[in-house]
Amino acid sequence: MHHFILRITFGGLLPLLLICIGIVFIYYGKKAKRSRTILEKQCTSTTTGIIIKLEREEVDHEVNRFQQSYLWVPFVQFQVNNLTYKKRLNAYKSDYFKINDKILIYYNPLNPNQFYTPKDQGEQTIFHYFLPAGSALIVLGILEIIIIQVILSIL
Repeated sequence: MHHFILRITFGGLLPLLLICIGIVFIYYGKKAKRSRTILEKQCTSTTTGIIIKLEREEVDHEVNRFQQSYLWVPFVQFQVNNLTYKKRLNAYKSDYFKINDKILIYYNPLNPNQFYTPKDQGEQTIFHYFLPAGSALIVLGILEIIIIQVILSIL
């Protein structure tokens, strides 16, 4: 019975929290998708870039207490109108990009600093994971509200 009293007491907060977090996940998922779509519309010219450097970056969380995790940040270099651009891509596992890899670059002909490469899937990863996770959190919040109502109607 003590469990039910706690559930009812804090029951209003948990569903609200789950729904709010779900909305935030969906917002950032859609924002990532929207920014990539805009970039794809603006970047109509292509060139070839080359991975010139990989920098090791520590992951904020540990896989276990005894081993630190790392990702590798690739830097790409490409040329447009005899100007060289060096840009950072999203971080990946060590085997995703290699130094001297040649990759296709789509860039904005009016502003080559705006570019993307189809191989860099960071925004799509956010979109594909955040939308379902956000939806699941909202559903869980709604189910929790229903459970609380059922418990209250029984008591």
